[in-house]
Amino acid sequence: MPIEIEVEIGGKDMQVLEILLEENALGSVRPVEVVANVPVSLLVPALVEELNLPQTDSYGRQLAYRLCSAFEGRVFVLPEDKSLGASGIQPGAKLALDCYLVSGFMPSRMPNDQEGYDRSFYSSMTLTDYNNLPALDKHTSALIPSIKKKGRRLTRRTFILLGGAVLGIGIGYATYRSSMNSNPPKMEPTVVSKRTPLTKPTIPTMARALLSFTQHQQPVHAVAWSPVGSMLASGANDGRLLIWNTAGVVHTQVQQAGPVRAIAWSPDGQKIAAGAANQVTFLDPLAGTVLARSTHRHTAAVTALAWSTSHPQWMVSGALDKQAVVWNTTTYHPQTIFTRHTSPIESLSWAPDGQTVASSSHGGVVRVWNAINGQEDHGYYFDGQTPLRASAFAPSGTQLAVGGDDSIVRLWNGLVCLQQSQSEFGNQCMDAPTHLHAHTKIVRTLAWSSDARLLATGGDDGLLAIWYPAQSHVPLFVLHHDAPVQALMWSPDGKQVATGSGNTVTIWELQ
Repeated sequence: MPIEIEVEIGGKDMQVLEILLEENALGSVRPVEVVANVPVSLLVPALVEELNLPQTDSYGRQLAYRLCSAFEGRVFVLPEDKSLGASGIQPGAKLALDCYLVSGFMPSRMPNDQEGYDRSFYSSMTLTDYNNLPALDKHTSALIPSIKKKGRRLTRRTFILLGGAVLGIGIGYATYRSSMNSNPPKMEPTVVSKRTPLTKPTIPTMARALLSFTQHQQPVHAVAWSPVGSMLASGANDGRLLIWNTAGVVHTQVQQAGPVRAIAWSPDGQKIAAGAANQVTFLDPLAGTVLARSTHRHTAAVTALAWSTSHPQWMVSGALDKQAVVWNTTTYHPQTIFTRHTSPIESLSWAPDGQTVASSSHGGVVRVWNAINGQEDHGYYFDGQTPLRASAFAPSGTQLAVGGDDSIVRLWNGLVCLQQSQSEFGNQCMDAPTHLHAHTKIVRTLAWSSDARLLATGGDDGLLAIWYPAQSHVPLFVLHHDAPVQALMWSPDGKQVATGSGNTVTIWELQ
């Protein structure tokens, strides 16, 4: 039961409530009692000091922190000049400390596009309300007198009540929460409206098949759900891109240049991209008309496509030619070409900040890089000489899941590296990932649910495994298919999963 008490400092009543502070990349939380009616700008330094969070990153660059809340799949940055109470934070709310670089400049968009088409295409409370509080800097505890409460004496940390609720989490907390941008990434809205406490999410224990879609003539390699959840797109070795509704009725069919290995919807659902052979094709999903097509930007088969949800004009493609290309989907021009991989690219994923990309390769390397300038954010990940076929950033936070040919699912903090070492291929991040074991053969595909709680994985053993990594490294349950699971994707509401296995796409409802 969340605790709500009142304390007094300098004759001023202060409300205290219990929040759940996200502890690490796996999403585990720790209850913390904090004062609810002081500005967030005073609360954050106290949390940072009490949790012993680092002041610099692994390069020695200064870090700053901010308090965030997630609600209905969106991230809210709490206003610094308002209190938790004024921001609508209720007892039991889950919050997180995100950090960012203090200095530097982060471009708000990519360089200006060149005119014309590229040749590869055709077609409440404020700080003034608290002027009676002592002046504070980032070392708050040394300046705060004791808090008095009926019947007991609390610690000198005015804004954090210990009493066993808060423990020293240490450097690992901050590195898992770091976004590592030059400035704080834009998250909207910045004001959190008042709301009732959220009900505890249910944990699924099984799933039932709602629909089997059997219109493909050869094995399915790509499945993508439309942003509103009413349509799906699937691609297969038969070279067909099919767009159909959740009842299995095909609305659009477009023949591609070869086997369709990747599909991505734009965030507004108005465009869809397909990767077939060495081509990237942009289409109108309803009319089936081609908006633009790349014919030679990639020189080998396209293996992965991903659309940025934070920057809807950006989409990235990866191919066996070892290149990743960031496209401007307004002009259909390549914006950035990433060429640091030395083996074929197998998968791509955008981080929640909308400008960081993770790409995994056949050589077992994962590189994390900036879509604006193509520079790597930190050293590459390498956890054994095994092809890494699938990767996915969680929609919020920093978790990066990667699946490989050795049947292991790996979890890294994708945005921050604690330990780096120089190698012949550049800086290597030596941070060890968490290993998840359930599959017995190659892990081909994986995806996070929209609330970033659940992870779905599929592989050559025909298994669909549903995980809750914050609670356990054992799957919640597994489902068996008659053929390898080559593709999967969650519905936008997180209640269903579509899997591509053999010639069939199956929609599963979690229960």
